[in-house]
Amino acid sequence: MADLPPADPVARFRTIQVTAWPYVPAFTSWRISAELFAVLEAHSEVRETGVEFLKQKTGRPEEDCEKLYLQFQAYIRQAKTFFTAAEDLHHRASPLFTYYAFLNLAKAYLCRRVPDLMLNEERLRHGLSAAKPRADFKDESVRVSAGVFEHLYHGVTDIRLSELELNIQEMFLYVSDISFDPAGSKPDKSRLTLGKSRYVLDEKGTFGRWLVAIATFEGATEFPGAFEQFFDKFEEVDTPQGVAERLFGIMSEARSLYRFFQTKVKFDPNSATSMSEFGGLLQPVICRYMVQFPFYGDFEFLIGTPVGGSFAYPWSEMFASYVLFFYLGSLVRYHPAYLERLLGRKEAWLIEQFATTARLTLLRHFVMYVLDKGIVLAAR
Repeated sequence: MADLPPADPVARFRTIQVTAWPYVPAFTSWRISAELFAVLEAHSEVRETGVEFLKQKTGRPEEDCEKLYLQFQAYIRQAKTFFTAAEDLHHRASPLFTYYAFLNLAKAYLCRRVPDLMLNEERLRHGLSAAKPRADFKDESVRVSAGVFEHLYHGVTDIRLSELELNIQEMFLYVSDISFDPAGSKPDKSRLTLGKSRYVLDEKGTFGRWLVAIATFEGATEFPGAFEQFFDKFEEVDTPQGVAERLFGIMSEARSLYRFFQTKVKFDPNSATSMSEFGGLLQPVICRYMVQFPFYGDFEFLIGTPVGGSFAYPWSEMFASYVLFFYLGSLVRYHPAYLERLLGRKEAWLIEQFATTARLTLLRHFVMYVLDKGIVLAAR
């Protein structure tokens, strides 16, 4: 840490998030998945609410929003039907129903995000295809093509995917619900880590920066080319233990697990123009690397390593989990014998844990994107 520049002295700080959706957590005594679908149904089952929501988000006339609403309603109903069934199925079969649930939620998202596409009422392909299973699981992959997934990715990132081959074992590295694998079928190093941010001010309140704390940020070291845009806007700094504890609640015993970064550019906290310009400066970096953490707790965002030969494509837990459910669902449907062989080998633990636990996390991500709102639910 001695070779790092010191962080600016902090007089005051605020918990203004750097991610897209500031949120206030909500608590429920109901099952989380049921509550999340109830939030979706408040928009899909109440016509007046749904049409007004689509008018606001799409800017389209009421006649178009009436048509979009009927599609939106159908997709949410289908998603809930498949998801509810998947919750009760064995992991040998549940990935197929889970995938169809999220295929429908992706289309519901596109109703809001790309209304022209959905109003054309053309048949949309999956946008993903799986080849015949290979001898070694580490060589399994899914190919991206034109279709729902490509539109989902473009809607979220504003980047067009070219035809891309996605390694299945690599996709597991983006799943936060699988932190380790006792069977050894998952490589050790995750492509995803957690972070939190604070907006900090100097003593006189004349300038501010964002200071972020990122846990075990191995990807920046292992794949230095993947984080060029991040390091263009942020510099790593040596943050005193007192500041780490006061701002982030990081105790001394956990201090070594974190790296701290502050924005290179300062801004005037008393100028709306300066704040707006600063937000615009950071937005490409936030969109490229930072995804809202969908759980209530200390962490604010997930930061992931982009994929592709030159790290050209931002990647997240949502995209990886969607691809994995498609892949496993295709095995259920077209290659059940191969799936049975996997379930008798060391990959069995990985597949079972993913199929059982990642479904709800992916639903949390999708609800935020479908409704364009930071909805974070926690059990009472």
